[in-house]
Amino acid sequence: MTTMPVVYEPSSLASIDTGFCADCVEFYPQVGTPNQRFVIGTYQLETPADNPQRLGRLIVCDLVPEWPDSAKYRIVQRQVLDTCAVFDIKWCYRPIDGRLVLGQAGADGHLRLYADCSDSDQQAVLREIAVTDSDITDGSVMCLSLDWSNRVFAGGGPEIVTSHSDGSVKVHSLGSAGLDVRESWAAHEFEAWIAAFDYWSPNVVYTGGDDARLRVWDRRANTGSPHCMATSKKHSAGVCSIQSNFHCQHLLATGSYDEHVLVWDTRNMRAPLGDWHVGGGVWRLKWHPSDPWQLLAAGMHNGFHIAKINVGFTIHSELGGSKVELEAGSACTISEMAAFMQHESLAYGVDWCQCPETPTESVQAGWLVGSCSFYDHIFHLWRA
Repeated sequence: MTTMPVVYEPSSLASIDTGFCADCVEFYPQVGTPNQRFVIGTYQLETPADNPQRLGRLIVCDLVPEWPDSAKYRIVQRQVLDTCAVFDIKWCYRPIDGRLVLGQAGADGHLRLYADCSDSDQQAVLREIAVTDSDITDGSVMCLSLDWSNRVFAGGGPEIVTSHSDGSVKVHSLGSAGLDVRESWAAHEFEAWIAAFDYWSPNVVYTGGDDARLRVWDRRANTGSPHCMATSKKHSAGVCSIQSNFHCQHLLATGSYDEHVLVWDTRNMRAPLGDWHVGGGVWRLKWHPSDPWQLLAAGMHNGFHIAKINVGFTIHSELGGSKVELEAGSACTISEMAAFMQHESLAYGVDWCQCPETPTESVQAGWLVGSCSFYDHIFHLWRA
């Protein structure tokens, strides 16, 4: 159930033209850069009759406050890195060998990893450090999404799950020799638009496909490939976005071309807890960096939206901290809080700035959000 409060409509604080069509954005996952830094991924289809190409760029930018008016910003480009067309980018939220690492899902079928080198003497901000083997794809199968396993638990080396246009899903590990495919299986009949780990139990993988199916896979099955624990048909069109809540165990959000966001208790996938009609189709979902209950959605033909997810929860005392857990059988209400409607094209890429502007800034002060739209190739910065 969704309640309908007065919805705040923020204005753009700064914008840039990204040149190529913009479809994804990720803010750096921690403080440590000179200013608030982010990466935009782009996708450009060039269609000469003899040789159509999918081109892309990674654009590294800083937000620079316009002092003395710190409410205004300049966006400064630090690096433009040519690559294949980019479908998805995501940071590993824990350093690998002391470096921040960004993953890229590309139209050439490959997963690429880039290390941040901004603290070194090199001019490059991002440097490619690994790519999947050339024999992993014949070039006709595109890599559509990726996710990292270690958002909640550090564990050993992180794993990366990718989804592909032939419906397959792969789990990769990063070793001294580069990227290795640990598991690969057919997950959907058509494009597997999205794959995501359960951050609280990384042996569980969620996938969504153009077949309008949401599936749950258990990688612990001793059958040679993961076991499908559940298939949901609650979405009526392609499932494009999935994210496990990294603050609250058992809480999951999924989005679809059917214009709805569904909120789930992962212990009971028979029916969702809540249904939020965003409108326009839902391409990406991002939980807030510090507030467990705020959810950011890219609504494709209907702008960008933020909602408050109201559920029951329990806090368990743990050694050295505490753990938040969704109450079994909890009721769920969803209240839309904000809508950014200044994009004039498909609302695709969106992300929260991953830390407040100052250590004392509260969630209520309104965190910064970056969003980008496709055909008009525009990035906007706004305050939630």
